[in-house]
Amino acid sequence: MGAGKKNSLPVFTGEPPRSPPTVDDARQGLGGRAQTTNEAGLAVRLSSGTLGIVVFASGDTFDVCTKDGRFHRTVKESVTHVDAALPTELVEIAADARTFASMQEQQRIRYQSPRREIREGLLIEKCRYGALVLNEDQKVLAISFRRIWPIA
Repeated sequence: MGAGKKNSLPVFTGEPPRSPPTVDDARQGLGGRAQTTNEAGLAVRLSSGTLGIVVFASGDTFDVCTKDGRFHRTVKESVTHVDAALPTELVEIAADARTFASMQEQQRIRYQSPRREIREGLLIEKCRYGALVLNEDQKVLAISFRRIWPIA
């Protein structure tokens, strides 16, 4: 055989190639489109004894965020309201949940980018656990409720 061009086969790592996420994927990742309610920011104790903050409520269902950042969907009857002092992490989650609940779609906001930079954008759609935000490059980003603030 002559000294010709050597061809290599593509390497398969076991995972299929990923396509960029769609807006529907982002919406689903944030829990689906929803409007926050007056219960956002309430401190509760789950039936397991874990403390958490209500981030979203609909009818008899509460979505509760615990200090480790996990979300638990539960029914209103299985939680008790907590009036005692809370750990700092939960106080911060409660403040973020109340701030997020006060914001409206089409509002100009500040957000923390994936690179931890503070940027400005437009809140285009609220979801259970965050929002779809249009950035300055006209790209839609999925941002956690903990990383979005109103522009004063």
